Amino acid sequence: MPTSRLSVGLFTVAGALVLAACGGTDTAAPAAPSPAPSVTQQDAGLDPAQCADPSFLNEHKAFCVNNPPTVSGPATAPLTLPGDIQVRVVSATSKPADPKIYDSDPTENTLVTITTEISNRGNTTFAFPPEGSSVRAELLYGADQYKATSWAVQEGGAADLPRQLVAGSSAKMTAKFTARKDGLNIAAFHFNPNSAATADATFNEIQTLFK
Repeated sequence: MPTSRLSVGLFTVAGALVLAACGGTDTAAPAAPSPAPSVTQQDAGLDPAQCADPSFLNEHKAFCVNNPPTVSGPATAPLTLPGDIQVRVVSATSKPADPKIYDSDPTENTLVTITTEISNRGNTTFAFPPEGSSVRAELLYGADQYKATSWAVQEGGAADLPRQLVAGSSAKMTAKFTARKDGLNIAAFHFNPNSAATADATFNEIQTLFK
């Protein structure tokens, strides 16, 4: 049974799910959240908008993790994060979820799979976080923005990302979520390749890409 609805992570083809034995049957393992750094008193009065500045972000990492700057746009176009890190949704699919694998909630009857490409368009090396759970991938849906349940991906997920991206290189990541079908007519996808070092990318109307 899932213990969290936080995101983890988004290579070209979606990988097999991590399986965990439960009562004699195999069920996919819900993704575990990453702990957020604490905000110190000296961060009081800081402006979250400044977190878009890489030097400010590096100096106030805890504050910026808790108050992440956001770059947003339509899901059909790539977004550029500070440091010339470009992220784009390569594919997004929606299909019935197998209840024998995804047993989070009977009403969450739809499986959404999203593959994202991260490209380093800058001049310096971009480092991925040591823990895959620090890669943020979150799906919010419905008019009230329900948080979809995130599931671990064994091959092609956050844990399979390289340690870094040198200038001119790229990598892909896949994320899986279960959600209620009747709310997926409105959906937004939040992605951050390193929540301790850069901004969030928000892809609006991700449902327009569902196949």
